[in-house]
Amino acid sequence: RCYGLYKSSDDGKWESDDKVPFFYRDFDEESAENIRRVDSEYTKVRKALKQKFPKEDFKYMLSYMELEKLNHESSHVDILASFRDSPQLSTIKTPTVVG
Repeated sequence: RCYGLYKSSDDGKWESDDKVPFFYRDFDEESAENIRRVDSEYTKVRKALKQKFPKEDFKYMLSYMELEKLNHESSHVDILASFRDSPQLSTIKTPTVVG
């Protein structure tokens, strides 16, 4: 998310505090795509571990969306909506430095 915020800013800066996007409510497609890529890599690791250790229980090694559903009883079907529409996350402002 921080990378997406940086890319959408003017070298990590905004004109004023009210121009700074909210950390989650203003989640963008690029940030969601970054999480999708990380989740895809994690899926490969998960599959390899399950193959190497077939007797182990990896029931909590879940994809991002599976964890979202488990932890928040969410009905979201994509990463972008899971952040933008979250009542728990929507009020979190992006941390910034004044000056």
